[in-house]
Amino acid sequence: MRPIHFGEWVKVLPGSGLHLMVAGNGKPIVQAITTPANGTAEWRTFAHRPSADQLALMNVLKDKSGLGGRSRGNIQVYSPADGSSIRLSHLHVLWTPSPTVNKLTITILDGRLRRKFWETAPVDGAAGRLDTTGAEPVKGYRGPLVLKVTPLVSPPGSEPEQEQYVRCTALDPLSESALEKELAQWDREIGLIRHLGKIYAFNRLKLYNEAADEYEAALAETPDSKPLLSAAIDAAARIDNTPLEIKLRGRFAFGG
Repeated sequence: MRPIHFGEWVKVLPGSGLHLMVAGNGKPIVQAITTPANGTAEWRTFAHRPSADQLALMNVLKDKSGLGGRSRGNIQVYSPADGSSIRLSHLHVLWTPSPTVNKLTITILDGRLRRKFWETAPVDGAAGRLDTTGAEPVKGYRGPLVLKVTPLVSPPGSEPEQEQYVRCTALDPLSESALEKELAQWDREIGLIRHLGKIYAFNRLKLYNEAADEYEAALAETPDSKPLLSAAIDAAARIDNTPLEIKLRGRFAFGG
């Protein structure tokens, strides 16, 4: 018997088993992990089991992440992610709504904030998403971009929010063409390998939003994979998609 540390990977060979004891203040929890003799080896990793206080905090965060919760004080744009690359043909503007913002505008500028490509009329802050079909002027541009979110109307009694800037880079045509060919190759694969190949391609080019979407697609096919769930949590955190991160962490805490 030896301790297993958080984040450590353990290989369970075919026909063998792993007996895991989770110690704590109460009665230890014993879990057996076995692999069929005619199966393949499995790799497992382990997360901290949350305490009662941590579970209570997670429930509060989950309850307050929606529109009906108390004010969290900020509109949080998670698509495009700050510091990411984007394919302008796949541009989606998504944010976590804030109850302190009723209306906002979104402006897309060049990386030096000198050229304004597109600006919306006031949009509903509670919508959480913006249709970019009218953003044609920006779709021929390649290079650094800045997305500016300007809160306009706040409920009475709430403090006005500051503008938020998200910096990203539009892929050049050569890189985008090469990516399309690579994705087409992965589409010929089956099962989890198809998703993992695409995730690798997206992360290599800093297309973090598309990587996070692909992790969700992979989880839908392999919902019991804890390593995949852990990676999906990291992907959601990297793009600041807080509601998704909380949802996935809840799955980890409660065993899927």
